[in-house]
Amino acid sequence: MSMKVDEVMLGDIVSVSGRPIHVTLAVLNNWSDSIEPILLTPEILEKNGFERDKNISLYNAYTGINSRVTLHDDFMSMNSRNMWHVHIDSEDYCTIANCELTYVHELQHLLRICKIDFEFSV
Repeated sequence: MSMKVDEVMLGDIVSVSGRPIHVTLAVLNNWSDSIEPILLTPEILEKNGFERDKNISLYNAYTGINSRVTLHDDFMSMNSRNMWHVHIDSEDYCTIANCELTYVHELQHLLRICKIDFEFSV
């Protein structure tokens, strides 16, 4: 699934030719046709310090970034198997509740909206 250039922001993590990279002006100018999103997976969340709630067995639930961000996968709908529900509480009174997302760059955008400076790695 190729992405449009207007779907990404500088600093986003995307895939180009199967390799994860941070979006820069050079990426946008040279590889815009081959930019693909990266699925937000439990492995990526754990690599970035999110911890799984082991008390929940029916679905995946993770908390991270000083307990301000919680995610759980969409266990209610069979059609959105790669969908995460997100709740963010930031120190700047920005609260995002029950927002659905699928990709790493989408979570990065939500964090920026709430002025949460967090550098993802994949």
